[in-house]
Amino acid sequence: MPPKGGKRAKRGKKFVPEETDKKTPFKEDGQDYAIITSLLGGFNIRVSILDTKTELICGIPGKFRKKMWVKKDDIILVGIRSFQQDKCDLLYKYSPEEVSKLVSYGEIPVQNTEEGETTTLEYFENGEEENDQEIDLEEL
Repeated sequence: MPPKGGKRAKRGKKFVPEETDKKTPFKEDGQDYAIITSLLGGFNIRVSILDTKTELICGIPGKFRKKMWVKKDDIILVGIRSFQQDKCDLLYKYSPEEVSKLVSYGEIPVQNTEEGETTTLEYFENGEEENDQEIDLEEL
């Protein structure tokens, strides 16, 4: 029996193994943890450094464009530029599970990001922001 021909049969399926043993990178010299405060467009985002509360403009490198999506309130690792103190570059985006690991290790400070908002620990323990209002039907 001849092999099945054609472009689609020869291509096969792409096998992407699951990375279960992925290591969480910690910050080093010239790097810091930040939270995304706003998306500026043009592959630029505004971030707030978690330790010092300074606002920086962060650029997204080409290797992350259209491969990794970021949104407001994501925790990321940034590399601060030595020649431009008001700019930094995105190095890694942490998943909610990785953020809870960093909080348990004491790497990320647990405090309010701004007045009236949730702490970083409360936000990432739930996985996402939820309304925690409970209604007791017996009281009604």
